[in-house]
Amino acid sequence: MQYGPGIVARIVYLQGYPRLPIQRIGAWFREEWQIRLRSGPVMRSIRQVADRVEPIMETVRRALQQDRHTIHADETGMHVRCQWGWFHVASNSQWTW
Repeated sequence: MQYGPGIVARIVYLQGYPRLPIQRIGAWFREEWQIRLRSGPVMRSIRQVADRVEPIMETVRRALQQDRHTIHADETGMHVRCQWGWFHVASNSQWTW
């Protein structure tokens, strides 16, 4: 099953910003829009978006590496799948990675 671009955008937003688990995303769609989403297609939708964004992220990473005026670098700890990990950010006036 494939979902339309509006549903895929909402799935990715819910998974990325508030960091909802896949099951909670499905519950949200049922509660808010009375739409049943299965976990497999939801996970495939997230992966497809990640695959499409990867070349863009690589372009941004290269641009920041070449810029001598990177003005901000930070790391923030966060839990992912019950393990502590680090989220790294680098940016300048034009790019954020």
